Amino acid sequence: MTLETPFSQYARDLSAAAAAQRGERPLKPANEHFFSLNIFHLLWGLLEDMWAHDPLARPNAEWVADRLQDILAPLASLVSHGENMQ
Repeated sequence: MTLETPFSQYARDLSAAAAAQRGERPLKPANEHFFSLNIFHLLWGLLEDMWAHDPLARPNAEWVADRLQDILAPLASLVSHGENMQ
């Protein structure tokens, strides 16, 4: 979403891995200019669902694909009509 490395607040890969193992998740980016605010929040929510600590609570691939289509459909519509997406 931002082209930044997840856990970029950690200087070392091992520190980032340890943070993930403790259950930490990447920080929500403040720079959300790539998408409309609504799409940004919907995508971030999807990421959080996929990062659930309990593997059984995570959505399956089919659900994720369907959700992505729902979230990104407005962008596809804008692109097909040549409108500005920001």
